[in-house]
Amino acid sequence: MGKKRFGLGKGKTPGKERKETEAEQQPQAGDTETVGSREISIFKSIERFMSRSGRNSPTISPSTVPSEKNLSTPAEQGVERIVREQPSTKGLATQSSQQIFSNASDFEIRNAEVNNIGGDQINIVNNYAIGEVALTKLKGELQPVLNPVQKTDECLEGTRVQLLKDLCNWVVKPESKLAWVFGIAGTGKSAIAVSLAQRFRAMNDDLKLALTFHCVKGQETSKVSSLVPTICYHLAKVFPEYRVKLAQKFEVDASLNSIGLPLQQQIETLLDRTLFYSQSTLKVVIIIDGLDEWGSSNEWKILSESLIALCFQFNWFRVVITSRPQTEVDKAINASVAVETFDLMKRYHADEDIHLVLTEGLKKPATWSIVGSHIEKLVEKANGLFIWAKTVQTFITGGMDEIGRLQLILGLPGEDVEEGNPYKELYILYAGILQESFQSPKDQSHFRNVMAVLFAVMEPVSPTVLSKLMGSNSPWVVEKILHVMKALVYERDGKLYYHLSFKEFVTSSLASDGFSCQLPICHQFVLNNCMSILKKELKFNICDLESSDVKNASVKNPPLQDRIQEKVGAHLQYSCMHWATHLDRAGNRADEILDSVGDFMNGKWLIFWLECMSLLGRMYNLKENLSSIALWAKSIEDTKIEDLAVKAARLMNAFTLPLNESTPHLYVSALSMVSQLNWFDIVRKHLKKGVQIENFDLSSQLLTINAKSEVTSVACSPNGRNVVSGSSDQTVRIWDTETGKQVGEPLQGHTDYVLSVAYSPDGKHVVSGSSDQTVRIWDTETGKQVGEPLQGHTDYVWSVAYSPDGKHVVSGSSDQTVRIWDTETGKQVGEPLQGHTHYVRSVAYSPDGKHVVSGSDDQTVRIWDTETGKQVGEPLQGHTHYVWSVAYSPDGKHVVSGSSDQTVRIWDTETGKQVGEPLQGHTHYVWSVAYSPDGKHVVSGSSDQTVRIWDTETGKQVGEPLQGHTDSVWSVAYSPDGKHVVSGSSDQTVRIWDTETGKQVGEPLQGHTDYVRSVAYSPDGRHVVSGSSDQTVRIWDTETGKQVGEPLQGHTDYVWSVAYSPDGKHVVSGSSDQTVRIWDIETGKQVGEPLQGHTGYVQSVAYSPDGKHVVSGSSERTVGMWNTQVLHDQAFTSYAHSPPNEPCNIDSQGWLHTLQSDSKLILWLPPNVRGGFADSRQVLTIPSNANDFAVKVDWSNFVYGENWIQMWKDKD
Repeated sequence: MGKKRFGLGKGKTPGKERKETEAEQQPQAGDTETVGSREISIFKSIERFMSRSGRNSPTISPSTVPSEKNLSTPAEQGVERIVREQPSTKGLATQSSQQIFSNASDFEIRNAEVNNIGGDQINIVNNYAIGEVALTKLKGELQPVLNPVQKTDECLEGTRVQLLKDLCNWVVKPESKLAWVFGIAGTGKSAIAVSLAQRFRAMNDDLKLALTFHCVKGQETSKVSSLVPTICYHLAKVFPEYRVKLAQKFEVDASLNSIGLPLQQQIETLLDRTLFYSQSTLKVVIIIDGLDEWGSSNEWKILSESLIALCFQFNWFRVVITSRPQTEVDKAINASVAVETFDLMKRYHADEDIHLVLTEGLKKPATWSIVGSHIEKLVEKANGLFIWAKTVQTFITGGMDEIGRLQLILGLPGEDVEEGNPYKELYILYAGILQESFQSPKDQSHFRNVMAVLFAVMEPVSPTVLSKLMGSNSPWVVEKILHVMKALVYERDGKLYYHLSFKEFVTSSLASDGFSCQLPICHQFVLNNCMSILKKELKFNICDLESSDVKNASVKNPPLQDRIQEKVGAHLQYSCMHWATHLDRAGNRADEILDSVGDFMNGKWLIFWLECMSLLGRMYNLKENLSSIALWAKSIEDTKIEDLAVKAARLMNAFTLPLNESTPHLYVSALSMVSQLNWFDIVRKHLKKGVQIENFDLSSQLLTINAKSEVTSVACSPNGRNVVSGSSDQTVRIWDTETGKQVGEPLQGHTDYVLSVAYSPDGKHVVSGSSDQTVRIWDTETGKQVGEPLQGHTDYVWSVAYSPDGKHVVSGSSDQTVRIWDTETGKQVGEPLQGHTHYVRSVAYSPDGKHVVSGSDDQTVRIWDTETGKQVGEPLQGHTHYVWSVAYSPDGKHVVSGSSDQTVRIWDTETGKQVGEPLQGHTHYVWSVAYSPDGKHVVSGSSDQTVRIWDTETGKQVGEPLQGHTDSVWSVAYSPDGKHVVSGSSDQTVRIWDTETGKQVGEPLQGHTDYVRSVAYSPDGRHVVSGSSDQTVRIWDTETGKQVGEPLQGHTDYVWSVAYSPDGKHVVSGSSDQTVRIWDIETGKQVGEPLQGHTGYVQSVAYSPDGKHVVSGSSERTVGMWNTQVLHDQAFTSYAHSPPNEPCNIDSQGWLHTLQSDSKLILWLPPNVRGGFADSRQVLTIPSNANDFAVKVDWSNFVYGENWIQMWKDKD
């Protein structure tokens, strides 16, 4: 058996693998490091930190310190691991195969028998393949950055020698954990990272470099969500056992979305220490370069503290971070004992190194005799900044007159830059180079145009894209400018970059008029050119998709990504993605851009833009862009553009799922349906085909979240992206309003119903109140409880709210008190606020935080002074039953309350008087009320299963009730922008709504075991049918009084009504299980599937005289009519409305698709029409807007599949 280098993929060379992953071979044997006394002395503080952040503490004590002695040979370690642990490997190859001899570099087995003590099959031949399967799975699940920015500039030979030596010595010390290399911009941090990585790779006997991650603004590597998954992917390439266990974690939890997790949860879930073996025979290091170009200060802190904690858990783990000083890595918890600092400005002054850089870069036979004598002066001017030296070197050697350029640099004045600015010499240098390079006004104009695009673009672009975004027909102009600017602008991996200090200079007041660029003007310039590109290049079906019956992921020959690359150029992709951002940043320049944007939004380009964003998979960005456009239009009072943007956003909100999955359904489903609403003139003009659904309307309900238990309270996050819910299952859950998916794990800790939840003003915390008599605060980032429960109440906590500054929480309880809590200390502030004589059901802070309002079962509303704890004025009296909900208006001048007396009332906080008449309309208890952010409306939720919106000025109900819930609505809240309302209900759902669109002969017939609810004679009078609360239908012989046959069973709740068909062959029944069922009395069998659509008890059923229809009446106040003829056609396997000769079903995602194994997509259906669409037997619903209403579908003008392109005609 030949030698084999473990960890290399089939067909990969070591060099190629190193470039891709820096993890080309498995760890080598070596001594396990001991844990020094330094770690042991700080164990308790680390344990406290781990406990606070919700992670298991590392076990660091003399008794658990790993031995310095090798366990055995690497091969024996692999066998020992198999014997010691046999984890579950559901869906993957067994780990036993993967781990055998996993640490061995070279080995062979001859004439030997391997005894498998565990009893599992061991297949040595497939060891490597198993690892590849797991790694392939992780690549898809983690979505790591596979092609990151590769910085190649390294430290010149002979420079940074002491620093690199110190870092190499540091990394092998047993007590080392995290190194922080920091300095201001231009001190060469990235070059240090590249050089350090090279030295670490050469230390194979001591350590393994798993990853070098260069953070660059605007690139993938600057995304917060990408760093941790990328670290995990590369650690998985180093550690086979971690690789398999992590893959198993995704196998077990199919809902785990690594990119979608908050940073803290990413770390805790993906870098869970139980996934690793705690011992390793060599050290593993990762380098994170440019941390200041990634994330925010809060995320720097979370990452630093988490990496420090991991280093304490695993004594083989090392981290090197480079950044500007502001990341303050040394301020993290336990940094004083874990972080070694390497200060590039004080500890490692760079004058000697810069001297060497300049000498090597400028040493030429023809000029050195002159240049060499000025090196010391140049070093002094560099002031420790390598970027200055590099720029000077490139500038001098890039021109014909090197001596002249040198003299220019030496003669640069310094009076224009303020003293004490660390970039003084650098800014002077920039000014001098620009003045020398662009002397004529025309050249300076070309410079400003190129820089306008370069500084305004939202991500690095290629020279070709830059040229197109300039609107230039002369790419040679860009080429020449960039050539002249090569000292300041450089190209890497085909993209253009510049040092941030250069942009800071040119966009500041320090740059002269000929070179100064104002960013708002830059954004306007790019916006105008984006508009031109979009109008010129966007078109219908830009990627030539042949059929609408497949999803984007299934497009073949060529696949969609290849089509995008060919048909949607990089400049067009950029324009689609970012034009709205440039519009937002262009400043108050409405007159100059209004016409261009107006033409775009009113024309067909709007529709083609939506198509392109769907192809690119950028639906979330699209909705952000539309919101930004609407706000811009509102700010300049252009109601037409605002209306178009709002309607387009509504369209995208309603059809996000299909447009993420199949772009043709922008036309086939979305536009086809909304064309009936006449939203877009351009659609009515060009859309020539499509399905027609009578009385179609987009539901104001945007999203239904299945919470799987009774939802008692909901609240929107301040940014509107999440909803928090409290539930009878004792949990608090956070939901993504975009996808309806749960974010992270449930927040667990309460021991009884969670009755109320609220977000803190900054969105970082959630407070909850519970029947367990406690108030708890949760960290939304980590999902962990903050501190101990707030205890003091002696009965249920019905309501909680944050003060406007987030420093206090108020709670109301059945113990008849209101209490205020300090969120920092968890202590109660002052005495309880007492005065109510019954349960306190609801509390809220005034906008200025000076008052609290409370509502109670004593039928009063009371206002309290938060400073004194005293009641302000008399109780607000008027309600005639319990007050369940209270809220302040945004200006603090009014309070709204909702009550069991079925009214909503508004009160003047100054006078204590009721404002106007009660808001009446609900037909049952009002459980919850909330003000809109602008104070113009109030939303209420009730036991009548509706949500209603009221005009606070007129007291009138706005539009129809929001219907959809099938049980009491317990909680309502407005989104921060007032465009949406969220509601929670006993029907176990959370729903989001758009506020804009808003019946005895002889002996008793005995057999039933519960109430008999309904009886009816057969047409010939020979039989009687009965329905009962025992869930059965029975038929009786009127002559004998005996039961005929077996009971007709199928209903799962009370049977309220039964009736015979006119021919006596069938019986229809209606039940509390919300279904209508038809029975064959000859066979006693149910005919077809239940007729479903009602959302309440079906309390009455009857046949039409001709027997062709059944009519049903339900407790949700609707009447349904059903076609019974469909039931008898046995060829039907589905009752869904379908195109001719294409029987279809509706899946859980809302797709109407054919029944074949190679199912074809027909339509995507919004939630409000699915119920009626699912059953073509339902032909009428009274009222027509009831839940799951009957739909009438006209397929005569419908095209799909390969004919879908007939839908749109560009010509009139």
